[in-house]
Amino acid sequence: MINLLTKEFNFTPNGTLLLVSNPTQHTGQMIKEARKKAGLTQKELAEKMGITVSAVTKMETRKVGHSVETLERVAMAIGKQLQINFV
Repeated sequence: MINLLTKEFNFTPNGTLLLVSNPTQHTGQMIKEARKKAGLTQKELAEKMGITVSAVTKMETRKVGHSVETLERVAMAIGKQLQINFV
């Protein structure tokens, strides 16, 4: 699971991936961190998502939000689930 509103970036004991969301970090940075935490290169993530490496690079470097659909595709590609909480 990817939790976009936690304060830490880590795996829980049951293997859930927790992803940092803080005011200075954009979604692209979180995607990049999740990809690296999953041990994937940009090329591997692109292949799993059915997109180009260039698209992954743009996804990780742009400082705008991403659709829930895109975040779900990233989560699926890294073998996790997406969880969004409003706290």
